[in-house]
Formats: sequence, C-alpha cells, structure tokens
Amino acid sequence: PAGVSQTISLDASQVPAGFRAEHVQVGVRFSHTFRGDLRWVLTSPTGTTATLARERSTDVVNAVNQEWTFLS
Repeated sequence: PAGVSQTISLDASQVPAGFRAEHVQVGVRFSHTFRGDLRWVLTSPTGTTATLARERSTDVVNAVNQEWTFLS
C-alpha cells in the first residue's frame, strides 16, 4: 500500500556497545482527512516490527494537527 515512512538514525558513537531497547516512545504530529485510515508501524534496524496503531474503518474524524504518543 502507498504510504509515508521516515527513518531516524542514531549516531553509533552515542550508543553503548550491546545496547538493546526494550521499549520505545514515539511522538507524532499529523493531519489527515480520515485518521482511521492510518496505520503506525515501527521497524527496528534488524527488521523487527511493532504495530503502534492499526487502521480503524469506523474512525472518520478529520484529524488536523493531531499529536499522538505511542509506547512500543
């Protein structure tokens, strides 16, 4: 499906050797005609995925300047 993705990288020199993240907090700001169309997925460098929010066909709210926070 069509979509938008954004990659955020950490400087390897700022990450301790053997570092593993148990949980990640993600904040997003967005606008979309129907927020129920949106699916938010976090993908690790090793390919592990965490679905933060799925599509909701009954949520037809026009989302303007929405700010959401997710915890994986």
